Amino acid sequence: MPTIVKLKYVTALRAELDKPGYKGLSDAECAARMNAPMPTGKKVQQPISAGQLLSWLGANGNFSALAKLPALSAMPDLQLDLSAGGWPKTLQGLVDAKDLTAGDVADLQALGETEELGRSFGEQIGFGLVLPDYVAQVRGYAGMDDPAIEAQLAQLLQEVSR
Repeated sequence: MPTIVKLKYVTALRAELDKPGYKGLSDAECAARMNAPMPTGKKVQQPISAGQLLSWLGANGNFSALAKLPALSAMPDLQLDLSAGGWPKTLQGLVDAKDLTAGDVADLQALGETEELGRSFGEQIGFGLVLPDYVAQVRGYAGMDDPAIEAQLAQLLQEVSR
């Protein structure tokens, strides 16, 4: 079984495991969550498919706009970046022709809005890949809040890391 060799990682993993989002999860589920890219809080625009665009127009009763985009129905998987290329001009033309409102355009653009993902928890603390075995080890350290046990663990970890 791989062993965690630095107290700072044990402490960081323990603090993360104490968060409510990890309660009731298996070691493997915790490790997977810790290895997943974490949201940065920054919004980014992703392309949407022509099928999503056409479905949204139909579902929202924008049939005149739908009628002006007939070529897209033959390419439902085509990826469209509504913020680039000719799309801003096309959407503005549909607004000018009263086929869409500015609110409709904002709603369409929101279909492709997502949150940017950054580094995983393990990467953020400089640890890298968190294995289920590491989670099990951290969960297995009983009495970690006891300073005497903490000191013993630190000494053990220093000996192991030599």
